[in-house]
Formats: sequence, structure tokens, C-alpha cells
Amino acid sequence: MQKQKPDQQGLYQLAEAQAGYFSSKQAHDFGFSRDLLSHLVSSGKFLRSGHGVYRFRAFPEMPWSEYYQVWIATGMKAVFSHRSALALYELTDLIPTEFHVTVSRPSRKSLENVRYHTAALRAGEIATRHGLPLTDVPRTLYDLYRWGESPEWIAQATLQALERGLLSEDRLMERIEIYSKTFRKLIQNILKKGRVEIQQ
Repeated sequence: MQKQKPDQQGLYQLAEAQAGYFSSKQAHDFGFSRDLLSHLVSSGKFLRSGHGVYRFRAFPEMPWSEYYQVWIATGMKAVFSHRSALALYELTDLIPTEFHVTVSRPSRKSLENVRYHTAALRAGEIATRHGLPLTDVPRTLYDLYRWGESPEWIAQATLQALERGLLSEDRLMERIEIYSKTFRKLIQNILKKGRVEIQQ
């Protein structure tokens, strides 16, 4: 069987969509052996950013690059959620101290500063932001509510999402019909209070 020739251009093009990062598996798919990866790290062409995660040294620093690093480290099967989703939507002033991701099954991986949540997300509950998968706004708000996040932060995120046009009030109410009654009541109160403040 003929050995595949390393396709550096193809790997770079893939990494371009991932803030310069790529996994060892992706590199292998483009013909890079483990020994060759180690050599390219030693020569300075690649940077090793974590277990099984690499980066082109020449690739410029990009916004949200740390999120790509975490996503690739999780095997690209995780969805950013909770406070991490809020951060990607730019709906919070909180400075996250850890990354929150949701997976469909309990993860065997243990990554520093990564908190795993397990849930079977519906297709409509997953969105994309900055090229990364994350829970949509209604699901993010619901996850934060269930997690015990402060109602004030949930209110701020809800009103900012509406103000920035991430979704309409009607769409929000339609989407949260599948969630708990107490959560729906919270959102209704937030919207009611928001209308009163606008009128004043």
C-alpha cells in the first residue's frame, strides 16, 4: 500500500477555518504521521497546544482561538453551552473561569478548565457562532436557569439578545414552550419588566 504524501496545503486550509488549530487525527488524514508531527513541532513549524491538538505557528492569533482549542480537544463532538455560550454570543460581562460544553454522553476525557454537561440536545437547540457549535439562545438561557445562574444575569442576557436581534420575542416564547413552566414564567416576567422600563 502506497504511503500518503503529507498534504500541508490541505491541512492549512482546514486549519484556517479553525483559528489555525487542528487535531492529530486531522493531520493523519492529510498524511502526517505521528513522527512527522513530532518533528514539525521540534522544528517550530507546528505548536503543540494540548493533547492531540496542534497549531500552525505562522497562523495569526484569532478571536475565540481558545474556544477552538477546547473544541478540538473534546474531539469536536461537544457543544459550547451555559456561560461559554453566553460569552460567544457576547451577552455577558462575566469573565468565564472555565469552559462549559454539553455532550450527549458522559465524557471519559478530563480537560483542565472544562466543565462537561450531559444532555441530549435537539437539532434545533444547536446553533453556530464564530464557526463554533453552541446552544441556541433559548436553550442557553434554560441551561443557565437549571444550573442556578443569577436571575439578574439571565434577564440581562435575554434583553440583550432581543435588542441585538438574535431572536424575536415571539420566537423566544415559541421556543421555550418545551421547557419547564417555572422557566417560562421567569422569561415572561423578564419581558414584562423590560417593556415597562422601555415605556418609562
